[in-house]
Amino acid sequence: MRSPIRYLLAPTSLCLVLSAAHFIHAHQHIYATLCIMGFISLMIRHPICLRLNQVAMVLLSAEWLHSLIEGYQERATDEQAWPQMALLMVLVAIVHLSCAILLQHHRIRHYFGYPRQYLFR
Repeated sequence: MRSPIRYLLAPTSLCLVLSAAHFIHAHQHIYATLCIMGFISLMIRHPICLRLNQVAMVLLSAEWLHSLIEGYQERATDEQAWPQMALLMVLVAIVHLSCAILLQHHRIRHYFGYPRQYLFR
């Protein structure tokens, strides 16, 4: 039976593409390029790539919470509805954090080349 690596890496890939779209919308093309590079680095089977993507997921979840605060302040001054936006951004931040945790899965760590003693099954 084949290892479901592509299914385990799919949420992280989608999160990186979503974050790249967020940064492009915010006209922050450098960060969008970094997200695309993170997406491409998922194809490189090296332990450093795994750790860099984990750190990126945590930082991106913080970015989504930061965008939530900015969006709330902007909508509160214009007296627009904000709870739906807040719910969506919090859910996206939670998904990003769960992707960082998912990258700790033993099959993913084995795929990226961690030695057996660091797999901790």
